[in-house]
Amino acid sequence: MTRLTDECSEAWSLFSSSHSEGYVCYEFPRPQEHIVFLHGQEDGTLYVGGQNMLFNINFNSLNQSTVIPFPLKVSTGYKERCDVTILHRYNFSHLFVCGTDGETPQCYMMTDTWNSSEKVSPAGISPFSTTEKAPSLFVEGELYSTSRLYKEGNGKDLRRSWGEKKKVWMHDKSKKDPIYIAITSVSRKEDPLNDKIYTFFQEKNPDTSPDADPWISRVAQVCKVDQGGSRSILHSMWTSFLKARLACGVPSENMFYNRLQEVYVLHAENWADSRVYGVFSSAWNMTAICIYSIKEIDSVFTHSQFQGYSGVIPNPRPGTCVNNSQTLKENVLKLAKDHPEMSDWIQPIVKAAPFMISDHRYKKIQVDRVTVPGQKPHNVLLLATENGLIHKVLEVNYSPFIIAEIHPFKNESHIQSMILDSTTKKLYVGSQYEVVEIDLQICEQYGDGCEQCILSRDPYCGWSNNKCTKAERGAVQQVEDGDHSHCTQIPKFEHYRSQRGNPEDLQLKSIAPLSAPYFLSCPMTSHHASYSWHHNNRSIDCQFSKSNCLHLIERMTPVLYGKYQCFAVEKGYQRLVTEYTLVPSSGRTALSSKVQVLGTIILLMVLIL
Repeated sequence: MTRLTDECSEAWSLFSSSHSEGYVCYEFPRPQEHIVFLHGQEDGTLYVGGQNMLFNINFNSLNQSTVIPFPLKVSTGYKERCDVTILHRYNFSHLFVCGTDGETPQCYMMTDTWNSSEKVSPAGISPFSTTEKAPSLFVEGELYSTSRLYKEGNGKDLRRSWGEKKKVWMHDKSKKDPIYIAITSVSRKEDPLNDKIYTFFQEKNPDTSPDADPWISRVAQVCKVDQGGSRSILHSMWTSFLKARLACGVPSENMFYNRLQEVYVLHAENWADSRVYGVFSSAWNMTAICIYSIKEIDSVFTHSQFQGYSGVIPNPRPGTCVNNSQTLKENVLKLAKDHPEMSDWIQPIVKAAPFMISDHRYKKIQVDRVTVPGQKPHNVLLLATENGLIHKVLEVNYSPFIIAEIHPFKNESHIQSMILDSTTKKLYVGSQYEVVEIDLQICEQYGDGCEQCILSRDPYCGWSNNKCTKAERGAVQQVEDGDHSHCTQIPKFEHYRSQRGNPEDLQLKSIAPLSAPYFLSCPMTSHHASYSWHHNNRSIDCQFSKSNCLHLIERMTPVLYGKYQCFAVEKGYQRLVTEYTLVPSSGRTALSSKVQVLGTIILLMVLIL
């Protein structure tokens, strides 16, 4: 159940590319079938790769946004269609960009002022089409990539494919038809020798029994310092490559989610405190979120037995980061080559069940660490659904609490790309038609009452200076449990001003013709609350629509006139949401009555169908 907002949808009904409270919308000049995001040089700017175009969008001043052709017209040899697939920042002045160019990829090192570019070999770096997932990563001037080397065949490898260090790739038998999902770097400031690259991927399941899922999910490691093995074994191949299975499910019910869809790594100051958030799907179309510790992943790679090997483990242990991997002994390299899989599985932080199970099919994930001075830090998950919505989810005591459901677009549209700027607390969401900047710290949506603000349990927000606002030191927050007893003041009007407008709108007088059908509507601004209607000391249950508590009167009679009040109750706090006074017609039917009757007829048809 959720708290609902759709500010940008309302803004779109008025403007084509405009500012609205908490939202800024940029419309593409024409639809883009595939887009990729990269943070710009300054706050509020975003690079977007599209079809034959690169956008530099300035959300602080949209009219300063720029669009250039890609590749630059000074380049030669590109075809009519070139979709950008890879977009990285190389250094302060250059971007690394790749595009499909039909199915003959092209890569360029470009200045971010768009005035020059230099071709780079795309081999093993750029995917051949936009349907292929091939995540890549720039770390300290080195590019790690996962694309196919050749158009024909599979050949997907983790490679160090560009930079000053030696190029290294994988031994062919180290993986089985992998589908790469994500790649990340984990650095250890106090121990740089053990800096590692982790990849997350799906792989064909070696268990081919009929009841086994054909896919399983993996995490793999390599050391950044790895230069490949000796000339006789694993030459120019990873010597530190190890892989392990990711477990996500309910073991007590023998129910597992085996297909990894998306990954977000929330890095911490201390590498061991970093977390991995994985989005998994199942064969029965359910979604699960499992959370892992980087420290636990490292522990499995450091201590687990090697799958299919029962001999003595040599020293140094395969997978250990060493200064010169080319001098490793043959028995170390042979074990790494023949048995790269760990016997132990990577278990989530809470092993008994996933952090979250949902029938929503989540497709994208970002995670933010919200720290307010004087308050406990909290993690917030931002999950994009298949139909273009975003769920803002609080992680509290390893349990989920859905804070809000955000509707970023005017019309239902697939979210192609999503990226978070944790510094400014802005979320960028893109469809084929537009890119929307969402301010996660807009708190007026929770109303003008202290109780509503606290009950939202939104760590970005707090009650301060008699309003719900961006949380700063001294603001009243009860994110852990939503205990509204801590409110020091109750405002005069207890309603959602952002939903209802002026206080006078709370009471509505409506003409209801005798013997005619009529319905009353009450907005459900919080789906964590329970709603009911009250009339003549009688409580009436709601007839629910998508986001309203409805009361249908099939036929008006004299005893049904009078005052109707809709109340919301949440954690013991009762709030009057809206109030109607129904009066009989005085000989003529007002336009509002005619509209209401027509709406009632339509509603009856919907309920019957």
